[in-house]
Amino acid sequence: MTHPTLAMFDPSVLKAAMVDAFRKLNPAVQWRNPVMFVVYVGSILTSLILAQALSGNGEAPLGFIFAVALWLWFTVLFANFAEALAEGRSKAQAAALRGLKQEMPACKLDTASLTAKRSTVRATELRKSDFVYVQAGEPVPADGEVVEGVASVDESAITGESAPVIREAGGDFSAVTGGTRVLSDWLIIRVTVNPGETFVDRMIAMVESAKRQKTPNEIALTILLVALTIVFLVVTVTLLPFSTFSVQGRRRRRTGQYHGLDSAAGVPHSDHHRRSAVGHRRGRHESPDAGQCHRDLGARGRSGRRCRCSAAR
Repeated sequence: MTHPTLAMFDPSVLKAAMVDAFRKLNPAVQWRNPVMFVVYVGSILTSLILAQALSGNGEAPLGFIFAVALWLWFTVLFANFAEALAEGRSKAQAAALRGLKQEMPACKLDTASLTAKRSTVRATELRKSDFVYVQAGEPVPADGEVVEGVASVDESAITGESAPVIREAGGDFSAVTGGTRVLSDWLIIRVTVNPGETFVDRMIAMVESAKRQKTPNEIALTILLVALTIVFLVVTVTLLPFSTFSVQGRRRRRTGQYHGLDSAAGVPHSDHHRRSAVGHRRGRHESPDAGQCHRDLGARGRSGRRCRCSAAR
């Protein structure tokens, strides 16, 4: 059995991470990361605005809304993919260890003798006090103790040590570990553990339950990002009320200026708009008394006097 060293960008790991990236879109999962949860909610709201724009009621160009929604969803999925990639590697290692352990064959002996009856079984079928025969090139199927024979064993898959070690019966170096490989000669091993209690099983459990603790720098960075996100949300939420208040303030100032001009001229505000409308209907800005002025001049004849409304103009 070879040690299942999986590269970070192994195709099987990448495929599983892509699937998990979409599974992590569950709100219950996104809630664990406050910063990405805000981006997740923004992506949903932008998608709703995009659906509104597709129906012809958009407040912005369709292409702009689509680009914003696309980038937001890409950010969420990429964050999920990176997290799933880190988790998927350990899961793939555990799965590979479990698969190799189940497929590992073992030569079982009735007694601790080379002449005993032999039968081939799976490593998962071995029980405590069973005897197995292992020769050069074969893996050790389970944790045990050497009862006969001397051989060099490669334990690099377990300990990481590249140099082989000598295992022999009746000494301090008689213990062997399941998953190691015999490099020379042969060994008769008495199994000392039941299924589920081997070193490989414990290693699988450790890999599956391993959780890395965050460093102080990572904790400080998380707090900073959360604080900046809260500030960003407060600023964004207050944009609409402040803009509405600013527009209403400008309208009040303009209305006050009109009232001030009309009051200074002695004309009510309503009369100002009525006279403007009358002037527009006649095609020129004249006062309501312009017609009476022209009639008076016609009755007096050509006296050389100018119309008051003309003089005003």
